[in-house]
Amino acid sequence: KLSLAAWPAASPLEAWVQGSDILVLLHYKQRYEWVFRMHRYNMQGVLTDSAEVCRLGDRTSNPQFSSAVAPDKSSAALLTRTSDKLQVHVFMTDSLGLQRNHEILLSKPLDDDAILRLAPDHRGGVYVVYDTDNYHVARQKHHIEACYFDKYGKTKHTQLSLQGALTVSLQILADTTRNQLRLCALYTSQNMGRAHGFWQYRFDSQSPAADTATLKPFSKARSNSLQDSPGNDSSATDYRLAHPVLRRDGGMVLFLERYREVSRVGSSQRMLLREATTAMRDYYVEQVAVVSVMPDNTLSWSARGYKKQFSYDDGAIYSSFGLLATDKQLVLLYNDEIKQGTNVSAYLINNKGSLSRKAMFSTDSQEILVMWKHLVQTDETSCVAPSVYHNRLRLVRLVL
Repeated sequence: KLSLAAWPAASPLEAWVQGSDILVLLHYKQRYEWVFRMHRYNMQGVLTDSAEVCRLGDRTSNPQFSSAVAPDKSSAALLTRTSDKLQVHVFMTDSLGLQRNHEILLSKPLDDDAILRLAPDHRGGVYVVYDTDNYHVARQKHHIEACYFDKYGKTKHTQLSLQGALTVSLQILADTTRNQLRLCALYTSQNMGRAHGFWQYRFDSQSPAADTATLKPFSKARSNSLQDSPGNDSSATDYRLAHPVLRRDGGMVLFLERYREVSRVGSSQRMLLREATTAMRDYYVEQVAVVSVMPDNTLSWSARGYKKQFSYDDGAIYSSFGLLATDKQLVLLYNDEIKQGTNVSAYLINNKGSLSRKAMFSTDSQEILVMWKHLVQTDETSCVAPSVYHNRLRLVRLVL
């Protein structure tokens, strides 16, 4: 249990373990400014060090920000977004001090639902990826912007063309072995609810990169395997991309999850001179498809796992899955049902694409409901995930 008594209004953004310490990046509002701080705790939960990372003035009254930690935990980055620019704050975790700032001036404001990704690397640099014009407009083409800032302040920028396609879902991953940023995404030609294929791209900060992504459309047989009933077109409906994993040969393993949100109107009540209705939102997080992609963008194998998770008015925080990667297999952990006293199951995936289901344990009488999508792998055979049950937060450790 970590105490935030001195900062009662603070909200944590990131938390990770470095050596024998626990580091927490948090933010709070002080008068008219947003303040970001780093805390260092020991394993007993005692605060040993604290430092202010950066401060946003009153001109950013409602900023949008995201954060990420480097794969080796040596540095972290904070990305803040205003109407006319993006600001990147990079700081080292050993000294809790701000190292440098970077700015990206925008030619025009980004959309509210624009794709915005951040990935620090093990060399002290940071990657920033964002998109523009992710819709069909005459004389405007959708493209992806990728930037890299190294620890000396040098910048490399590339603009990735998608040949008229739109991006449905995008994920990025820092490849520390090859010093590259890997981008992978689902694309569509028109309907944002239907993905017609995928693409992957390697952004190398050292050598010049191509400015066009290679689109890989789904075959009819492949798209039919992702649907409950076969269709006439080669597309996958209501799928999003999650948890990409790098292969040792330079390829990738992609996880596609079916996700739907449905809004409905609940019961109405008569209140004085008007009727009040209750709006509800249902979340359907279902089947998972696993696709292995070779370095030359060809498909190696694919598999499909079935799960049926339903909840409402909870933001789907207990749905989806967590991923545990070992040398021999990938372990996909999820809740069978979103309710108290559910069963936790796992899909075991080997390097040949064989997928098998295994029942792990039951949460009945244990007073836990695990949020597996926030899983953190601690070593090759164990992981930690948060659990919120009746407003009580706990950490659940699972050892395979």
